[in-house]
Amino acid sequence: MNNSKVITGKQLKDMLLGAYHSFEKNFEAINDLNVFPVPDGDTGTNMMHTMASVAKAISAMSDEAEAGEIGAAAARSAIMGARGNSGVILSQLLRGIGKGVAGKKTLNNTEIGKAFQFGILYAYRSVSKPVEGTILTVARGMAKGAYNAVRGNVSLEEVLLEAIRSGKEELARTPELLPALKAAGVVDAGGQGLIVFFEGCLAGLRGQDCEVLPVTPRAKVQIQKGEPLDLEYPYCTEFIVKEANVDKQTVSKALEGMGNSMIVAVVEDIVKVHIHTKHPGDALNMAQTWGTLHDIKIENMRDQHENRLFTAEDIQPVKHGVGVLTVAAGDGIAKVMHEMGAAEIISGGQSMNPPVEEFVNAIENGTCEQYIILPNNKNIVLAAEQVRKLLGNSKVAYVPT
Repeated sequence: MNNSKVITGKQLKDMLLGAYHSFEKNFEAINDLNVFPVPDGDTGTNMMHTMASVAKAISAMSDEAEAGEIGAAAARSAIMGARGNSGVILSQLLRGIGKGVAGKKTLNNTEIGKAFQFGILYAYRSVSKPVEGTILTVARGMAKGAYNAVRGNVSLEEVLLEAIRSGKEELARTPELLPALKAAGVVDAGGQGLIVFFEGCLAGLRGQDCEVLPVTPRAKVQIQKGEPLDLEYPYCTEFIVKEANVDKQTVSKALEGMGNSMIVAVVEDIVKVHIHTKHPGDALNMAQTWGTLHDIKIENMRDQHENRLFTAEDIQPVKHGVGVLTVAAGDGIAKVMHEMGAAEIISGGQSMNPPVEEFVNAIENGTCEQYIILPNNKNIVLAAEQVRKLLGNSKVAYVPT
């Protein structure tokens, strides 16, 4: 366990990159849980794309950058790249973390723990009309867990672990609080996404690979058999206002009568709005009085829902490209390989030879069409050869590293 009393900008960067990689591996599993407020199956995708903007921004920064600089870049890039209801909420989580680390070169465990607690509270407060049984219920539980851990003056890892534990307890309760979730037999997608974020941060801090969620097919079945979608506010509308001189309260008050599922985020002179509405033009006309409009997106959620049914029933996920499947002897080497672009990593090495089945499962469940295996130990080369024979030359090759 990392009991360091000082958290550097590099460690904060590793944590946020770990969160992005966690969404990369788990966004589809989160999508499959998405039945509320609209069963459009994009919660995980939106959260992943939001974190992708963060990852791009901070990856370009030096490892010597201060914690405050990393936090500020993450907050700004998140709001610029935020997609969907869940993405805007996630951007506010990052805004709160950025506020908590602002102006600091390094942080002690209490300071970084409070920053993450601050982030959770920002996420909770970003929604104009909180609904129990959603990501907000999970966020509140995580904030309580983080608060208790920070008061105990424990390590950052222990703060994250307690936040995750408390969050999972609340996540398990979401079907009892929201009938739509109970009917589909799933937990809340956004709440699960919040857990994925924190588990990714923990993995990044530890230099480990993130965990992969199990697939939940029941949500798809329930959605396919459901009643036709009836939406009072059918247009999911998102936009950014730049060079704005307006506060969140003013924006929220101006838009509150135009629809529901409204989330407003403000960072410096940038305003990000997500709203479900009958008349997108009215919201855009209002926004234009605050500054210049950018990244306008208007989608008919009925179409999104119908496309999801078609995709779930008739189209299997498509794998793309060539990936590297590599064997790593230890978390440190696994982290280096992950940063260098390995698609899949299996734990193994001298006296720890992974079975052929583990290679096959990693390839079958992976996102790439073809794989090159790097066994990295002479005792594992034969296993790689067996995988090639089982799956064929067109799918697998190996280099006897």
